[in-house]
Amino acid sequence: MGRLPWFRGAVITVLMALLLITLSALPQNLALAQTRSATITSFTTDKASYYSGEIVTMALVVRNTGDSATQVLSNIIIINPAGEQAYSYSRKYDLSYGATSSYEFYWTIPYNVASGTYKVQSTVADGKDGRYFSSRSTSFIRNSPVQSPRSASLLELSIDKETYLRGQLSTITVFMQNTGGSDINVLTAVDVLNPSGVQVYNGVRESQIARGNTDKVAFALPIPDNASSGTYQVQATIADKIDGKLYGSKSATLYVQPSATASVVVPKTPPTTTSIQLPDLGITGWGQYLITGLLIALAAIVIYILIRNRPRKKEADSEPELPEIIPEEEKPKEPM
Repeated sequence: MGRLPWFRGAVITVLMALLLITLSALPQNLALAQTRSATITSFTTDKASYYSGEIVTMALVVRNTGDSATQVLSNIIIINPAGEQAYSYSRKYDLSYGATSSYEFYWTIPYNVASGTYKVQSTVADGKDGRYFSSRSTSFIRNSPVQSPRSASLLELSIDKETYLRGQLSTITVFMQNTGGSDINVLTAVDVLNPSGVQVYNGVRESQIARGNTDKVAFALPIPDNASSGTYQVQATIADKIDGKLYGSKSATLYVQPSATASVVVPKTPPTTTSIQLPDLGITGWGQYLITGLLIALAAIVIYILIRNRPRKKEADSEPELPEIIPEEEKPKEPM
């Protein structure tokens, strides 16, 4: 019986030796079972409060905390002030081993939802078996519609032409956008100053612009027949109809040309003189005068000869003698 402890120790020694031999005989590259895991490191919204029509941007940052690449299932849920689900979205992403990635989710706040605090919950799970990994939450405030600010922006001031003639029509167009959270009534004004700085036109239009929409207002400006020529300044402004708050202004110029009916100077016509035009024979001025004089002299000689040799009437061979008329006092008296 005293030998049993020695025997037991020998058996244990042999078993330990066999275990060491077995472990040394195993393949050195035997891999242990891999685990997949991910953790949400950050989850935020881009603002703390929003108005109707605005977009809530939610940023989710996830890090792969496992020892292999994995696929994560991200889920976003928004709960309204009454505890009801107002938004839900799910999406799967591949996440490399040891990597950290960020993802964005968007929700446009409807106009008919209640105001108050909205809770936003985010979770990530295994994309293959749905096993839960991590979760985080945040919140934002949906402002009351009565607190929604009115705002607008003047986008562009356009004039159909740069230069005009008197009597033409100029079209001035103002483009604007509602940048607030509610519908708005905008007053659009256009003022025109002539080259001397005197206001020659003022126009005001009222327009209603829906939330997020754009609009344009056109003004027709006739250029009077007596308008001064030169550069005209055009100033456009938009303001809130309720409180008169100025939202924006822009300026431009247009040019009115001088009158096109300027006096025309008619050159005086020199008196016409009768002269004999000679062909250009390369003769100087004095030579032309000499030739002209010779031609005039020759023409005079020809005219004289023609008059000299013109035919005359033949004289009668004998003309009857007329009786001599004796005055009464010279007649001889007859004898008594």
